[in-house]
Amino acid sequence: MLKYKVFANQLMSLADARFFAAQGVDWISFLLTPGHPTSIKPSDLKEIKEWVEGPAIVGRFIQPFRKEIEDAIALYDLDAIMLDEQTPLDVIQEGFSVTIFKEINLTDDSNWAQKLEWAAPFVDYFILDITHANEDNIKTINELCRTYDIFLAEENNNLLPKQIEALRPTGLVANAIGREEIVGIKSFEELDSLFEYLQDDAD
Repeated sequence: MLKYKVFANQLMSLADARFFAAQGVDWISFLLTPGHPTSIKPSDLKEIKEWVEGPAIVGRFIQPFRKEIEDAIALYDLDAIMLDEQTPLDVIQEGFSVTIFKEINLTDDSNWAQKLEWAAPFVDYFILDITHANEDNIKTINELCRTYDIFLAEENNNLLPKQIEALRPTGLVANAIGREEIVGIKSFEELDSLFEYLQDDAD
């Protein structure tokens, strides 16, 4: 059992799914937006659901229509959905039968905290990208982590133990951006230190 809940993001293959399932993560996500270059093929996702046990399956979408989400939930029997920051709230305000994750990017835009407040009634978990966080943001992020269920993300998987312990989020995001050593086989060495930290003192 890991210290924090972990949301594995940007997976594209069965090999990716097997790696993260072996680490004991809670969620694995796949982009399902049609025509996007990193979207997973429907046949590949169905194979993953047959072969991988443990993590819940998340469908990730970029500015989707509501029907697009509803169709995907039914087709793939999804456990959850993840929506990008640009997805308008009217797409989700009627709710879905699955868990909802919403991405919020920490940028120079001063209203990012307000975005969480507006979306909170319709969202189960937020994914807060703190790649561009600075010392001035830390206090606010800490307050938000105490107020909402937040998974912290950093685009290069550079979340530090000291940073995690200070902010105490609900969970962490691990991005599947490993290096492909040979065709179809990735190395996730950059995640070794994160998972070593997460397994410390685990049962």
